[in-house]
Amino acid sequence: TITPCHYEWYLIGLCQLYRFGVTIGLVLAMIISKSQRYKKVGAVALLPSMFGINEPVLFGVPIILNPVLMIPFIFGGALVGMFPMICMKLGLLNYPIFDPPYVPIFMEGFLTGFDWRAVIIQVIQVALSFGLYLPFFKVLEKQEFEREALLEAEKGNSVISDEDEQYLTDIDF
Repeated sequence: TITPCHYEWYLIGLCQLYRFGVTIGLVLAMIISKSQRYKKVGAVALLPSMFGINEPVLFGVPIILNPVLMIPFIFGGALVGMFPMICMKLGLLNYPIFDPPYVPIFMEGFLTGFDWRAVIIQVIQVALSFGLYLPFFKVLEKQEFEREALLEAEKGNSVISDEDEQYLTDIDF
Protein backbone atom coordinates (compact mmCIF):
# COMPACT_ATOMS: atom_id res chain seq x y z
CA THR A 1 0.00 0.00 0.00
CA ILE A 2 1.00 3.61 -0.50
CA THR A 3 1.42 5.75 2.57
CA PRO A 4 -0.45 9.06 2.62
CA CYS A 5 2.80 11.02 2.34
CA HIS A 6 3.83 9.21 -0.84
CA TYR A 7 0.28 9.32 -2.18
CA GLU A 8 0.24 13.11 -1.97
CA TRP A 9 3.65 13.38 -3.66
CA TYR A 10 2.67 11.18 -6.59
CA LEU A 11 -0.68 12.91 -6.90
CA ILE A 12 1.14 16.16 -7.70
CA GLY A 13 2.30 14.75 -11.04
CA LEU A 14 -1.21 14.02 -12.25
CA CYS A 15 -3.18 16.82 -10.65
CA GLN A 16 -0.92 19.78 -11.26
CA LEU A 17 -0.67 19.09 -15.00
CA TYR A 18 2.79 20.44 -15.23
CA ARG A 19 3.20 22.28 -12.06
CA PHE A 20 2.23 25.81 -11.22
CA GLY A 21 -0.49 27.72 -13.00
CA VAL A 22 -1.34 25.02 -15.59
CA THR A 23 0.01 27.37 -18.26
CA ILE A 24 -0.35 24.87 -21.11
CA GLY A 25 -3.80 26.37 -21.79
CA LEU A 26 -2.27 29.82 -22.06
CA VAL A 27 0.37 28.52 -24.47
CA LEU A 28 -2.32 27.05 -26.71
CA ALA A 29 -4.27 30.33 -26.58
CA MET A 30 -1.12 32.22 -27.58
CA ILE A 31 -0.50 29.93 -30.54
CA ILE A 32 -3.91 30.79 -32.03
CA SER A 33 -3.55 34.49 -31.15
CA LYS A 34 -3.82 37.25 -33.75
CA SER A 35 -0.98 39.14 -32.07
CA GLN A 36 2.40 38.33 -33.59
CA ARG A 37 4.14 38.89 -30.25
CA TYR A 38 2.05 36.32 -28.41
CA LYS A 39 2.11 33.92 -31.33
CA LYS A 40 5.93 33.92 -31.20
CA VAL A 41 6.02 33.46 -27.43
CA GLY A 42 3.51 30.60 -27.74
CA ALA A 43 5.58 28.89 -30.42
CA VAL A 44 8.74 29.20 -28.32
CA ALA A 45 6.99 28.01 -25.15
CA LEU A 46 5.11 25.02 -26.59
CA LEU A 47 7.85 22.41 -26.47
CA PRO A 48 9.15 23.34 -23.00
CA SER A 49 5.57 23.43 -21.71
CA MET A 50 5.04 19.88 -22.90
CA PHE A 51 7.88 18.86 -20.57
CA GLY A 52 6.70 20.93 -17.60
CA ILE A 53 9.02 23.88 -18.07
CA ASN A 54 6.89 27.00 -18.03
CA GLU A 55 9.49 29.75 -17.52
CA PRO A 56 9.23 30.94 -21.16
CA VAL A 57 5.57 31.71 -20.47
CA LEU A 58 6.09 33.09 -16.98
CA PHE A 59 8.66 35.64 -18.12
CA GLY A 60 7.85 35.90 -21.85
CA VAL A 61 4.24 37.02 -21.56
CA PRO A 62 4.94 37.90 -18.62
CA ILE A 63 2.64 36.24 -16.10
CA ILE A 64 4.80 37.44 -13.23
CA LEU A 65 3.35 40.71 -11.85
CA ASN A 66 0.58 40.68 -14.47
CA PRO A 67 -2.78 41.58 -12.89
CA VAL A 68 -4.80 40.27 -15.87
CA LEU A 69 -3.41 36.72 -15.67
CA MET A 70 -3.18 36.62 -11.88
CA ILE A 71 -6.58 34.96 -11.34
CA PRO A 72 -6.18 31.98 -13.71
CA PHE A 73 -2.56 31.51 -12.66
CA ILE A 74 -3.36 31.36 -8.95
CA PHE A 75 -6.62 29.41 -9.09
CA GLY A 76 -5.99 27.34 -12.23
CA GLY A 77 -3.94 24.66 -10.53
CA ALA A 78 -6.57 24.08 -7.88
CA LEU A 79 -9.51 24.06 -10.30
CA VAL A 80 -7.91 21.88 -12.95
CA GLY A 81 -6.17 19.71 -10.34
CA MET A 82 -9.43 18.79 -8.63
CA PHE A 83 -10.69 16.98 -11.73
CA PRO A 84 -8.42 13.88 -11.50
CA MET A 85 -8.93 13.74 -7.73
CA ILE A 86 -12.69 13.58 -8.22
CA CYS A 87 -12.22 10.92 -10.90
CA MET A 88 -10.11 8.87 -8.48
CA LYS A 89 -12.73 9.16 -5.74
CA LEU A 90 -15.41 8.00 -8.19
CA GLY A 91 -13.25 5.06 -9.29
CA LEU A 92 -12.83 6.33 -12.85
CA LEU A 93 -9.06 6.58 -12.52
CA ASN A 94 -6.41 4.53 -10.73
CA TYR A 95 -4.55 6.12 -7.86
CA PRO A 96 -1.05 7.28 -8.78
CA ILE A 97 1.97 5.22 -7.77
CA PHE A 98 4.82 7.06 -9.50
CA ASP A 99 5.67 10.64 -10.47
CA PRO A 100 7.93 10.55 -13.53
CA PRO A 101 9.93 13.77 -13.77
CA TYR A 102 10.07 15.78 -16.99
CA VAL A 103 8.42 13.44 -19.44
CA PRO A 104 5.93 14.73 -22.03
CA ILE A 105 2.49 15.63 -20.79
CA PHE A 106 0.37 12.66 -21.86
CA MET A 107 3.10 10.11 -21.22
CA GLU A 108 3.31 11.41 -17.66
CA GLY A 109 -0.39 10.78 -17.18
CA PHE A 110 -0.01 7.17 -18.21
CA LEU A 111 3.18 6.54 -16.22
CA THR A 112 1.78 8.08 -13.04
CA GLY A 113 -0.63 5.21 -12.44
CA PHE A 114 -0.16 2.99 -15.52
CA ASP A 115 -3.75 3.75 -16.46
CA TRP A 116 -4.69 4.66 -20.04
CA ARG A 117 -7.64 6.69 -18.72
CA ALA A 118 -5.17 9.18 -17.22
CA VAL A 119 -4.30 10.28 -20.76
CA ILE A 120 -7.96 11.10 -21.41
CA ILE A 121 -8.12 12.94 -18.08
CA GLN A 122 -5.09 15.01 -19.07
CA VAL A 123 -6.66 15.89 -22.42
CA ILE A 124 -9.69 17.14 -20.50
CA GLN A 125 -7.37 19.03 -18.13
CA VAL A 126 -5.66 20.77 -21.06
CA ALA A 127 -9.08 21.76 -22.41
CA LEU A 128 -10.08 23.08 -18.97
CA SER A 129 -6.84 25.05 -18.74
CA PHE A 130 -7.42 26.51 -22.20
CA GLY A 131 -10.98 27.47 -21.29
CA LEU A 132 -9.80 29.03 -18.03
CA TYR A 133 -7.09 31.17 -19.62
CA LEU A 134 -8.86 32.17 -22.85
CA PRO A 135 -11.10 35.01 -21.56
CA PHE A 136 -8.22 36.52 -19.58
CA PHE A 137 -5.89 36.15 -22.54
CA LYS A 138 -8.36 37.93 -24.82
CA VAL A 139 -8.23 40.94 -22.47
CA LEU A 140 -4.42 40.80 -22.57
CA GLU A 141 -4.47 40.47 -26.37
CA LYS A 142 -6.74 43.52 -26.67
CA GLN A 143 -4.30 45.52 -24.52
CA GLU A 144 -1.46 44.39 -26.78
CA PHE A 145 -3.31 45.56 -29.91
CA GLU A 146 -3.88 48.95 -28.29
CA ARG A 147 -0.18 49.15 -27.38
CA GLU A 148 0.85 48.21 -30.93
CA ALA A 149 -1.49 50.88 -32.37
CA LEU A 150 -0.05 53.48 -30.01
CA LEU A 151 3.50 52.55 -30.99
CA GLU A 152 2.56 52.73 -34.66
CA ALA A 153 1.05 56.20 -34.17
CA GLU A 154 4.16 57.36 -32.31
CA LYS A 155 6.36 55.96 -35.05
CA GLY A 156 4.68 58.31 -37.54
CA ASN A 157 5.55 61.30 -35.35
CA SER A 158 9.20 60.34 -35.00
CA VAL A 159 11.95 62.94 -35.44
CA ILE A 160 14.23 60.20 -36.77
CA SER A 161 13.97 59.40 -40.45
CA ASP A 162 13.06 55.90 -41.58
CA GLU A 163 16.55 55.45 -42.99
CA ASP A 164 18.18 56.35 -39.66
CA GLU A 165 15.77 54.15 -37.74
CA GLN A 166 16.62 51.22 -40.01
CA TYR A 167 20.30 51.90 -39.40
CA LEU A 168 19.74 51.87 -35.64
CA THR A 169 17.85 48.56 -35.75
CA ASP A 170 20.65 47.00 -37.83
CA ILE A 171 23.33 47.88 -35.25
CA ASP A 172 24.30 44.86 -33.22
CA PHE A 173 24.89 45.91 -29.64
